[in-house]
Amino acid sequence: MICGSMATQCHHIIFRSQGGLSDLRNLACLCTDCHYQAHGVFAKEIRRNLLKEVEERTKRYEEN
Repeated sequence: MICGSMATQCHHIIFRSQGGLSDLRNLACLCTDCHYQAHGVFAKEIRRNLLKEVEERTKRYEEN
């Protein structure tokens, strides 16, 4: 979802330790490198971008 490579791992956008659920609105499929970055120094920025993408996709889905 971030770099376009084949996704091999599932990432909780809002971490489970912070109350994040395992539903589709809180999950992102990432390659190994992007998943590592999603837990690194850019985690907050990546989380914002992923949440925005999920919101946009949900909105488009609900409109159809």
